Amino acid sequence: MVELYDDRLEISNPGGLLPIVARNFGHMSKSRNPKVFELFTRMDLVEKVGSGIPRMADLMKEAGLPAPEYRTEGFFTTVLYKKKPTSSQNVGENVGENVGEKTEKTLKGKAKREQDILGLMRSDPTISSAELARALKVTGRTIERDIARLREENKIKRQGGDKGGEWITNSGA
Repeated sequence: MVELYDDRLEISNPGGLLPIVARNFGHMSKSRNPKVFELFTRMDLVEKVGSGIPRMADLMKEAGLPAPEYRTEGFFTTVLYKKKPTSSQNVGENVGENVGEKTEKTLKGKAKREQDILGLMRSDPTISSAELARALKVTGRTIERDIARLREENKIKRQGGDKGGEWITNSGA
């Protein structure tokens, strides 16, 4: 359930936390429903498993907002407080701006990473995805998603096998 108030956003899940996760809150992740988790993973909606709590805290701090609040009695609820709107702003406008800024940064980051990947592939057509991940300081899964997107957009293709093959980059990319 998602509830938007003038001063906060509350996201609640009636499932509660697993006991082992509650004991290690913010440091451990365990899926309550492995089939749903697997589906989200295949849809590329899962990244950096177990990093959500610290990342939310960092993003809120970076945006100049209060740290998230977590309630674990019955429902598991995350409360994200927002800046109080000024008289010239509509309720919820600040949150949308913060989300929009983050989305824009994320898109710019992906575009830059895409150009970095293409550059690395041009300079070394035999580079592996593991080498790309190390060079760009991202996870292997992130590189796999980036490569899949670049392939879908016909910006790259692979000639030969995973071992001994080469990356062919589209000259227009």
